[in-house]
Amino acid sequence: MTCVPWGTLESVGDQSGYVNGINMILSSSIPVLESILSPIYFQFFLDKLASSVGPQFYMNIFKCKQYQKLEPYIL
Repeated sequence: MTCVPWGTLESVGDQSGYVNGINMILSSSIPVLESILSPIYFQFFLDKLASSVGPQFYMNIFKCKQYQKLEPYIL
């Protein structure tokens, strides 16, 4: 996401195709894993998934540079 030329895009929606793709993959894969794994292992998998994806997601968001530097408003 840090390599996306945000300044050249006409609009940025609430959700990109990238996010939709991840959602589609997870929503089709998670029920299959739940049926294969025992409840204890499935919960362990979800905990590990959340603890690894969450921090990486936030780290990549904070790597993004500001689009426009805001100047302080002076009266």
